[in-house]
Amino acid sequence: MKRVCLWNQLQNSSTPKIALLNPIASAPPRLPSRVGRRQRVGQARPVLRQWGPKSSIFRCRGVLQLPLWVGVFGPALLFCDEALPKRGVFVEADVLYWQADEGGLGYAVKSESADALAPKSKAFNPHFDWDFGARIAIGYRIPHDLWALFARFTLYHTHTDAHHSDPFLFPSWLLPEAPANQFASDVHMHWRLHMGAVDLVLQKTWQVSRAFQLVPQMGIRHLWARQKFNIGYEGGSLVPDRAVLLRMKNKFQGTGPYLGLKTDWALGAGFSLFGNAAASMLFGEFYLHQDEDTLNTNVKRLGFHDIFGASRPMWEMQLGLRWQRSWPGTLKRLTLEVSWDQLTLFEQNELARFTDDIAPGVFVAGGDNLNVHGVELGFRFDF
Repeated sequence: MKRVCLWNQLQNSSTPKIALLNPIASAPPRLPSRVGRRQRVGQARPVLRQWGPKSSIFRCRGVLQLPLWVGVFGPALLFCDEALPKRGVFVEADVLYWQADEGGLGYAVKSESADALAPKSKAFNPHFDWDFGARIAIGYRIPHDLWALFARFTLYHTHTDAHHSDPFLFPSWLLPEAPANQFASDVHMHWRLHMGAVDLVLQKTWQVSRAFQLVPQMGIRHLWARQKFNIGYEGGSLVPDRAVLLRMKNKFQGTGPYLGLKTDWALGAGFSLFGNAAASMLFGEFYLHQDEDTLNTNVKRLGFHDIFGASRPMWEMQLGLRWQRSWPGTLKRLTLEVSWDQLTLFEQNELARFTDDIAPGVFVAGGDNLNVHGVELGFRFDF
């Protein structure tokens, strides 16, 4: 006899739904022996006699079972889908729409007086723009205990520009010298970031329940973050031969271990919620280069280089919604997802500020974090 999905029975049958959930209650009544056998042949029998993975209810594809099962199985959200074969290759391609943010880059202070930051003053900091990036990956599902190995490449570029005109703009990055109260009337600023990462990751899928997965990850990461920061000060007390252009570079690259944990909560009909977290410790090197030159006379006032080793931690988080579609009997699966990403690379702003006109070698470094956040649209295909 052909089995009928329980969901269709609930929608089309006039039998009370509680009876459909109870095989005893839904069994046909006993009939007299003379006509009972002949009449019972044409009656539909309940299909809920096998409570397990092979039961017809678990073969109802694309049906969210929450309305039916929440009272029977508690909080479990059961969904029906074909299991992906253990071996195979997969590729990923993601579109990133991110915004960067970093502290310690204030470049001027606006004031109402040429003598002091009073009665009112305001600091100018870069307003970071949203820009696109990309992430691609290729991997292999190892035919043993749900392991997978993949390589991933991430690339993100962004920049921002600003121009301010005001009678009293006090520079924040000029070398200290007499007279003390130097101010400009025009300030130009340009900041740029080139950031990329290469990951080699081994992961294992742990099926905690039919609706929940844990995927621990471990691997190695190589990352680079290259910043350029240019500022021009003109006008005000900076007479034409003292207008200044500053060019600064702050570069970091490092390699280190990568640890992550991915989670997936199935909702049904191919949809699921996911949350991922990862951390890495990068051992690498900083390269700093800062120049200060007069614009008109081209006199170099500062030529500063610094190279030093450092280790920097990094963490990232991802929350989103995923949809999957499998083709039974093949290795093919299509995955689409949208998520919110948050990344923090600690203590990236190492640009030097010189603060003492008597001891020229005295400077301080910001040590502020580089943060990146935004939306990610992901595509994955298993074959």
